[in-house]
Amino acid sequence: MVILSSNERKWGRGNTTSTTTLNKVKDALSARFASTGIRNSGCAVVLSFASGSRTVDVVPAFYVGPYKGAVAQYENYPMFSIPDGSGGWLLTSPQIHAAALAAEDERSGHKLKRIAQLAKYWAAVRANLNLHSFHAEILTASAQISIGPRSYAQGLHELFKNIAARNGRGIQDPLGISGVIPASSGAAAAARLAVAARTAADHAGRAIEAEVQRDTGEAVRQWKIVFGGNFPA
Repeated sequence: MVILSSNERKWGRGNTTSTTTLNKVKDALSARFASTGIRNSGCAVVLSFASGSRTVDVVPAFYVGPYKGAVAQYENYPMFSIPDGSGGWLLTSPQIHAAALAAEDERSGHKLKRIAQLAKYWAAVRANLNLHSFHAEILTASAQISIGPRSYAQGLHELFKNIAARNGRGIQDPLGISGVIPASSGAAAAARLAVAARTAADHAGRAIEAEVQRDTGEAVRQWKIVFGGNFPA
């Protein structure tokens, strides 16, 4: 997250769209990294190094003020606005969300973030899929997917089912800061995500059934279908 001066988004008496800000950041980075692949993606500008094997997401942000919400323990934490992926702006506080998710992750025995990472990996290895990490973590926490005696396989299966059941829709921020947290960038991307999650949930369920039957070969075959041949063994 790169914090910019408020003057960077002024346009007359108002503010520019977040798309304009992203394009300005992209142009500035392109001038600095002339031989690097650079593109806009959702709320960030993505730099691809080492032929795309290493990426860095640059998210432009503007300071809004201190948090004055209902959760007293987070009072005076900094608040920022960042691109929402659709031209508008999304209110966020990385410090507050990080603290809340860290607490939930610890409560889950540190399964929450790992399940979300597996879901993010799944989306990354599938063609034309985009899943926002923040959404995956918030949904995993809100649905309490990682709580209790549940394996990573079962947790990922539940997350797939939740994404599919929600048809890829965004989720309301339980802390009341960011409004609706989108699952993907735009309606078309969310629809593709929901269809893929439905298929993944089906094959993940079959993999878990095979594990119960101690049919390891079939379980691995099903997981390879889920991850498009890129099962993280």
